[in-house]
Amino acid sequence: MIFIHGIPAWFDARKPQDETPSNKAWIRWLSSQLLFHNIHPIVPDMPNMYFPNYRAWEKELDRYKPDENTILVGHSCGAGFLLHYLSKHRITVKKLIFVAPWRGETVPMVRDLCDDEFWDYVIDRDLINRCTEGITLFCTTADVFIISAAVKEIMRRLPDTKRIILDRTHGHFGDSIKVFPEMLDEILEAVEE
Repeated sequence: MIFIHGIPAWFDARKPQDETPSNKAWIRWLSSQLLFHNIHPIVPDMPNMYFPNYRAWEKELDRYKPDENTILVGHSCGAGFLLHYLSKHRITVKKLIFVAPWRGETVPMVRDLCDDEFWDYVIDRDLINRCTEGITLFCTTADVFIISAAVKEIMRRLPDTKRIILDRTHGHFGDSIKVFPEMLDEILEAVEE
């Protein structure tokens, strides 16, 4: 299982280094739960995390050689990156899971944090067929417009995606979410197949 985080909030840059995007809140909880089930997650802190560069992120993911046995999880901008990566490389993976996906739509100021290549792609409609255990998308009843727009586009392009809408008071699966049992269940179900 490989987890790709999104762009951290600017205020996170001022926090102690022991709390990076790879070990915050539900991500830390999920990692410990997966280890309990003898699943060793790969949770890198992506390079240039405050100003993502597609080629740098691509190079980082390439290090782990995702294949037909890999479960990929992307949160926010990390989900958008995985859509780009898999649309470009056309590899088969075991399962693809999005959490509050964002693709750069609608907010130029935030979109401009990433290099132009980051968002220069079209979702490959055949992607659903290259995810042997399918695609699952988690969103909440409290998601902001930019997440809702990405969810709508993903569902339009990949209509067989399993969409799970959680009733949460805080959207975007941020620091307030400490546990994420629904995600754990999706991963364990894919591993058991």
